[in-house]
Amino acid sequence: MRIARQAAFLKAYIHSLGNLARAANEVGVSRRAHYYWKEKDKEYAARFRAISLYMKTRGSNVIQIFDEHINKINEIPRLNKKG
Repeated sequence: MRIARQAAFLKAYIHSLGNLARAANEVGVSRRAHYYWKEKDKEYAARFRAISLYMKTRGSNVIQIFDEHINKINEIPRLNKKG
């Protein structure tokens, strides 16, 4: 659930062209949640930094690349999943 909310936030961040407040409002999370994730979740922090940097340097292709990365993440088998 947390990973899905983080992915939704990052996608909204991209679509809002880097506006944290707008992204948070769009997905229904607080900006505080973003800062908490950034502080406590190294993977999220790395994704956010990469997206922020890429947005500054590359522009609109970031949305397509983000979607590709999220699809790859969703394909990773869960360690706790039995089956």
